Amino acid sequence: MSDRPLVELRFNVGTTSWARQLQGFAKDVIPYAASYALNGTVFAARDALRDEAKRVFDRPVPFAVQQAFGYTRTRLNGDLTARIYIRDRQSAFYKYQIMGGTRVPGDIGPGQTWLFLPVAPELIDPASGGLRRNVLQGLSRRASPKAQGKAVHRTTKARDAKRRGVFFTPLWGTQGIWERPERTKATGLRRRGVRQVHNLSAPRLLVAAYKHEEYRRPRFDFQGIVARAYEDLPIRFDEAVRQRLGRILSDRGLSGR
Repeated sequence: MSDRPLVELRFNVGTTSWARQLQGFAKDVIPYAASYALNGTVFAARDALRDEAKRVFDRPVPFAVQQAFGYTRTRLNGDLTARIYIRDRQSAFYKYQIMGGTRVPGDIGPGQTWLFLPVAPELIDPASGGLRRNVLQGLSRRASPKAQGKAVHRTTKARDAKRRGVFFTPLWGTQGIWERPERTKATGLRRRGVRQVHNLSAPRLLVAAYKHEEYRRPRFDFQGIVARAYEDLPIRFDEAVRQRLGRILSDRGLSGR
């Protein structure tokens, strides 16, 4: 967790009036009640943030929802501080949803040069809507018979040899990775001693490539969600005070009035 979080909100709950009313019971009641109320607020904010992530993102994976939000519980022997935050790795892309801006190559998500989005149905991960795992590596290998100097197993070479070739180029105004079309049988015609082979169809777009991606609404309202969760903090605190005080009085055989 970085020293400077993406978004940090600090809230307080007033305990002065309760301290005057509780008098001798204050030291036994207030720390417990404040801890109980703060932790309940943090948990409520975490659940609301997860719901917001499911609304904002298209088919989000657990990494962007359940695993994105961290929290620090308050302890009775501590400074009675609770915290809710977005973890470092997730904040690298959450910052664009919260603050706006443009995600450019080199940021998390896009490659160093291009942002690749799947077009061919067989390349789309149904869970996330993005590319299936290791798709770009496979397409790169198919585009380069020598696999860019990397060792490739003979069975992999044999499998790739049966597939249509792919190439990366702008075509009809779209930059992307294209699959070569199916070929016809040889026509029997010869030109300079070479039999002619004709294509029946146009190349098929597999993956579209973009130089950058601009993020627009819906925005992720982190501050607003946490602030709304905080609105219940005084209520949680008051309930915890009464609950704790009632238990103490009951244990001492005193009336709870």
